[in-house]
Amino acid sequence: MADFTQNYGLHQWEPTDPFLREDFNQDLSTIDAALGQLDRSAETSAYNVYNLMLQNDYDGKYTGYKKALAFDGFLDDTGIASKSGFLQSDGTLWMEREGQGDINLGIGGNMAESESTSTLVMTGCGTITGFSCWIYSYYEVSQQVTGTYEVTVNGKSAASGDFAVAPPPPETNTERTIPFSPVDIRTGDRCVVTLSVNSGSVMLRRTPDSNGLGGTLRVRAGGASVGTMTAKPAALPESRGAAAWVRHRGGTVSLSLKNGGKSVALTPEESRETVELYTGATCTEQAFRLDQPLAAGDWQVVLSGNLGEDESEMELYNYGIIVI
Repeated sequence: MADFTQNYGLHQWEPTDPFLREDFNQDLSTIDAALGQLDRSAETSAYNVYNLMLQNDYDGKYTGYKKALAFDGFLDDTGIASKSGFLQSDGTLWMEREGQGDINLGIGGNMAESESTSTLVMTGCGTITGFSCWIYSYYEVSQQVTGTYEVTVNGKSAASGDFAVAPPPPETNTERTIPFSPVDIRTGDRCVVTLSVNSGSVMLRRTPDSNGLGGTLRVRAGGASVGTMTAKPAALPESRGAAAWVRHRGGTVSLSLKNGGKSVALTPEESRETVELYTGATCTEQAFRLDQPLAAGDWQVVLSGNLGEDESEMELYNYGIIVI
């Protein structure tokens, strides 16, 4: 009479025991079900770790699990090696079809040592790179004109710093472009630029209606229907595969891993509607899977997005890849 294993009740025959084909089929079915459950458990565990890591990242916490995980919630650009099409700020990557160009405010006769622009509402996306102001000096100035700048977006400081430009000739309106730390902006953003000069003999021109700082806001126009983000290298251990997720709004996404000249595409699986962890926005969660061995090494995540024909924008909230 056959005995049975403790955990799954598989047949354990003695040398003299008879056995049937049905017994073998029963054992194989039990093994198959157990292995299938193991795969599902591994993926469930990976998904739970993905959410935990993102939550810890949003909360400013640290965990040692990170070395087996590549993830980013886009709170800043420190995890991004390069991007095209996509812009980044305030915890998301986004892409829009419409681009925002330079905004010319004009200049008038009145002047000030410190002045802010009126609130500028963006009608497209792009990157603020600087401001071309008009300065005037009553006297000859031999040294560079120094001062400070600040850019606010939706009431929050987005960039600030010091500047130094060549002095203007005396009693002459002279245009000088002050470079800023780049600030990505999108449709509907409300931006204000404030400039201050340190010299009492040098003044900034206001707008023709004297309703703020005059000059031109320099914006490198965005606008794209296809975007790619390549992450900085992450050290991943040798594994038999990987599971991944991307949370986004609008568009479609694809995911791959790159190591030097080698690129491995992950296969898209099911998607579902969910809620993004950081902003609470309703979004699509796209799952991916890699069912092939992955060598240990420094791998880069390559995340691509495409707008549909009738879509004007898309937004990426976060991604995570866990080796399994």
